[in-house]
Amino acid sequence: FLRVAVNGKAPDVARMISEFPARREVSEQGELVRGLAVRLTLARQTNGAAASAELQLGEAFRFYPSDAALAGWRAQADAGKAEIVYE
Repeated sequence: FLRVAVNGKAPDVARMISEFPARREVSEQGELVRGLAVRLTLARQTNGAAASAELQLGEAFRFYPSDAALAGWRAQADAGKAEIVYE
């Protein structure tokens, strides 16, 4: 999945998904979707207390991870913090 920091301003998710949609392929097993899920992360520090949250976007928000797509996500992320996470 792709983890994108959104501390203050959310990225234009709809534009990123329309520009870099997941690729759909038909195989003998049925339709395959090739793309990464997106998780938006928020971290706040207030009066010495830290809080964080992570929101995973639904299947409709998968994108194909090309170099251009990753550059676009990083350009919109807080401090350029957009990274692919392998689990």
